Amino acid sequence: MIASRESLGFVIGALLLAACGGSNASGLGSGGSGGTGGAENGGAGGGDAGAAGNGGSAGLTGCINSLDCVERNDGKTVCEPALGVCVECVSQPDCDAGLFCSRNVCAPSCKSDKDCTPLGMLCDFANGVCAPPGANGGAGGSAGNGGSSNGGSAGDGGNGGSAGNGGSAGNGGSAGNGGSAGACEPPSGWACNIGDDCGCPSGQTCDLGANVTGECRAPGTGGPLAECASNPAVCVAGYGCVDSLCKRWCSLGGTECGSKPCMQINSGGAPVAGLGVCAEQCAPTSPAGECGAGFGCEPTTAGAATTCVPGGTSTTSCFFGEACAPGYHCDGSNCLRWCRVGFGDCTSCAAFADSPTVGGVTYGLCG
Repeated sequence: MIASRESLGFVIGALLLAACGGSNASGLGSGGSGGTGGAENGGAGGGDAGAAGNGGSAGLTGCINSLDCVERNDGKTVCEPALGVCVECVSQPDCDAGLFCSRNVCAPSCKSDKDCTPLGMLCDFANGVCAPPGANGGAGGSAGNGGSSNGGSAGDGGNGGSAGNGGSAGNGGSAGNGGSAGACEPPSGWACNIGDDCGCPSGQTCDLGANVTGECRAPGTGGPLAECASNPAVCVAGYGCVDSLCKRWCSLGGTECGSKPCMQINSGGAPVAGLGVCAEQCAPTSPAGECGAGFGCEPTTAGAATTCVPGGTSTTSCFFGEACAPGYHCDGSNCLRWCRVGFGDCTSCAAFADSPTVGGVTYGLCG
């Protein structure tokens, strides 16, 4: 059973915040300078370093944002901001229906390598999806016959991979630091890992259950910010129902959110260790840009991030629990209009304790 709206959420203005960074099980296998020898006989486990034999970096193009990738005709039209390269996907919404974002590639689910070899991929059994062999830990370590020639340090980009197939499939062992770093590691007592969405059978996703542990379920069809109060299991793979909206799960310290923060979530007033959702970093005065029509935007702890929230229609009173309209904030009884400090949006725009700063702009409330 998946957690309900009442048992799961984050408190606006009282969130713990952790910036996304580092690596997890979603890395590209760009693999450093992994040896050409490792690519020759590395097997499925060591990662064959891509067609270029240089650790899987062949075909990647530098980028700052997805506009730098839009003209590509190889399907890599999304920018991975953490690595600065064009890829097929960063998160599940980047892929078509029936495909899953697996190490920045939109791939189908699988039960054996036979499901993937026609695509030039291998089955990542830990996650149940096809994955490019070059992302499985680089060409480093002792993989294959040439792993020790030039591949000692290879695998910088494979730390986040599952090196999947590296442990037992191709004598990959500890190749490219991926042997154990990429394995799915659910917290103690959990059936699966929510932030990395791994550990479930093929075709299922990991979500937070009513007992506040990771549980496997069938993915729903509700994408980002879909309403889920009446049915938390409506959210697609990698998303969970938080404060009535489908939000992207993330591991604190992981890379699921790209350049945006990963916000700690609470259940029953207590933080859920290591787990958060991605902040949209919306503008409170004009939330439609990041959130869409009908949504409001509120700050988290100390204004370090902002997140989309269900919007209402009131621009005056919220005393009886009525939600304020987009662009307004409820101070407990009245709806006050958001403003940008120093921009002259209203006669008096006052910052407060948790005033958010997004994109260099500090937001306050009209007096």
